[in-house]
Amino acid sequence: MNWQMLLHSVYLTLSSTFLNQLNPFTTQIDVGGNSDSFKVLEGLIVIKNDGWAKPSIALAHSSVKDYILSLHFQREFGASIDLTKDVSHRFIAQTCVRYLLLFSDANHSMTKDTLSDYPISLYAAKYWLHHLQCCDKRDQKALFPSTMHLLQDGSSQYAALYQLQTQLWGEPISPLCMCSEMGYTEGVRSLLTDHNKSVNQAIKNGRTLLHLASEEGHLEVVQLLIEHNASIDQATEDGKTPLLLASEQGHLNIVQLLIEHNTSVNQADQDGRTALHLASKGGHLNIVQLLIKHNASVDQGDKVGLTALHFALLHDHLDIANLLIKHNTSINQLNEDGKYIPEWWESG
Repeated sequence: MNWQMLLHSVYLTLSSTFLNQLNPFTTQIDVGGNSDSFKVLEGLIVIKNDGWAKPSIALAHSSVKDYILSLHFQREFGASIDLTKDVSHRFIAQTCVRYLLLFSDANHSMTKDTLSDYPISLYAAKYWLHHLQCCDKRDQKALFPSTMHLLQDGSSQYAALYQLQTQLWGEPISPLCMCSEMGYTEGVRSLLTDHNKSVNQAIKNGRTLLHLASEEGHLEVVQLLIEHNASIDQATEDGKTPLLLASEQGHLNIVQLLIEHNTSVNQADQDGRTALHLASKGGHLNIVQLLIKHNASVDQGDKVGLTALHFALLHDHLDIANLLIKHNTSINQLNEDGKYIPEWWESG
């Protein structure tokens, strides 16, 4: 495990006694006696407060990392404190979720003014899912009831999680949208099957679950949503389909999956740009090859007449430009200014 994980393991240990008392409904995983934990902590960490930034916790010295990883440390404290990678992820995931569940208690409220009262809340909100996904299947299953309690729609703990994750302090999105965006496959599956949520629900900008998962590159979630009959070609308010978003972000496996399920490869957004335009602009050669293989129009222009070749040249993706030319794209196509591509390229 890396030193950052060690630091967070040490930091989160400080909260374990408090959390055990507040959350009797949470799955219990033994993390050892706290007296031993505090014995280890003494002298290993420092709280930095320079008067300008908020206080932070850190290892007392660079040698602390070597000490914690040493055989001497393992011999002295290994019986009560297990810092192996799997156990650390399990412990941190559990502690993050249980920390966030504090906000199910009426005595704990999450606002801008109270954020400083909950010093590890931002870390917990940002990384709980990362640590959960690093756990083995058995530990994920053991923690599943707690995570679904955290994701209870309309609850105070979910509202706090959303606020912490986005730091926008605005109107929360649904738990299903959050799970799709974060790539929490089991959460998506449970909410779709056990809680009978709509697979095509959209947020304010018209993005559906499939848009969110496709843009972020969560292949398993995309597969699951398609199995539940998600609309493949539904567009957002600005005309983006899941294929356009996946092509723009370079998610080849998701582009392949969407094409296998008959998505339209030439559907354009409100600017007239297709998946081929966006993949060419982003330099995603493999996606450009795949789109051409499935009959993407190499000469389709956007609203101002720019083709995929224009975008490839504009962003110096000469490998893509050569590929488009090999597939007979026109170099004599005019743009909105009435210039051929060679003239446009020289003047640019």
